[in-house]
Amino acid sequence: MVASDAGCVMVNQAGDETYHALYFSKDGNNLWDQAIPEGIALKLVAGASGETLMMWQHPDFPYFVVQKLDASGDAIWGDEGIRIKYLETATRPEHQIISDGSGSAIVSWAEMTGSGMPSYVWVCRIGADGQTICEEPVRDLTSAINIYTRIVTDGSGGAIVVWEDLRKGMALYAQKVNAEGEVQWQENGVPVCTELPVVSPRFEAADSSAGGVVVAWIDGDRKLYAQMLNSSGQMLWGDKGILIADGVCNQPVKLCSDTQGGYIIGWSTGWDTYQPNDSFVQKIDTEGNLIWGEDGIKLKP
Repeated sequence: MVASDAGCVMVNQAGDETYHALYFSKDGNNLWDQAIPEGIALKLVAGASGETLMMWQHPDFPYFVVQKLDASGDAIWGDEGIRIKYLETATRPEHQIISDGSGSAIVSWAEMTGSGMPSYVWVCRIGADGQTICEEPVRDLTSAINIYTRIVTDGSGGAIVVWEDLRKGMALYAQKVNAEGEVQWQENGVPVCTELPVVSPRFEAADSSAGGVVVAWIDGDRKLYAQMLNSSGQMLWGDKGILIADGVCNQPVKLCSDTQGGYIIGWSTGWDTYQPNDSFVQKIDTEGNLIWGEDGIKLKP
């Protein structure tokens, strides 16, 4: 479920054999209902001009489908959408989709061969007219990765993708591409954090509003950190980032911009992943300062 700039809400709903994308006005009226046949893992994002960008996987063949609907719910990129092929492996990639703010979609995913090596991270841009720009992977090494990625806009038609990487022990890496799909940082990405325990870290990303990215992650000691990379891929909050909290539960981290130059991060505490003790939120400014006290704000149960 996502909110559009028009104050409406789009909901994706799984039916027996199809998905449905429903569009509601701010008064709660259902304005349109678009069925998505033969699709799994549907994801939606709101565009800047009332359009809806959608992405899903075909259940029987190794390709994604990307589609754009106009404000009336009509398909823009043909009846079948744009197909993007991925590797046919035992583990399906987990795709991500964002809007570039000008009617185009930017998508990313990570994929591994049967042995886990080599492995690849992709970023593709589908222009407003449906033209696909996806020439080379942004990560191509004979070392393992996870299929979990996060992608954010750079504010200039490009994007930054973050992924989990095992080339030199557990780490998070990031790469920036411009609107033409060309990588902007060093080959195979720049490190966000390194020397993590060999346990898949929970992480989340948000755009920095200045061509960079903010990343939050949980390390193996149950500590929550955050780091900002500028538009050149340089770390701004020290070599190891800033410590947000400790005693963190292995639940997903939530991170977003507050639209005023700061960032809101949410997490849970406790040992039990399925029964966390408490939940907290914290605000961070662009200098990496904790705004809402040393411990953040505890949410009431």
